[in-house]
Amino acid sequence: MASPFRFRLERLLELRRAKEAVARRAFAEASRAAREEAARLAAIGAEEEALKGMSRNARTGALDLTALRLAEGYLGALERRARAARERLAELSRAEAEKRRALAEAVRGVKALERFRARKLAEWSRAADREEVRVLDEAAAARREGA
Repeated sequence: MASPFRFRLERLLELRRAKEAVARRAFAEASRAAREEAARLAAIGAEEEALKGMSRNARTGALDLTALRLAEGYLGALERRARAARERLAELSRAEAEKRRALAEAVRGVKALERFRARKLAEWSRAADREEVRVLDEAAAARREGA
């Protein structure tokens, strides 16, 4: 009987799978951070639009210069926050793209070894089948000679 199938690169395959899992987690974290920053940027944009709308409405009546200056100052602060958020989002998007590339590379490494393993298993299976047929043929020939 043939020995059980043993893939000599099994340990390497396990290591590559572990590397893929780490890359998958890193990509998920980078994606989450980019989504959160995009949500913050959208919230800042919505706040800016609301403030501009309030400022337009306030200009229709009697002008309160103090309130107008405060609103303009706050609008400037929101614009600075939006600019900083856009810069962070660009940086996070670059990091996300890098993590995506690393994940794709890790997946390719695992798939290549899995295809190689499948090919070796098929070869082993064919060899085991041939061996079984040979043994059965020998047993049948021995039975005929003994009969």
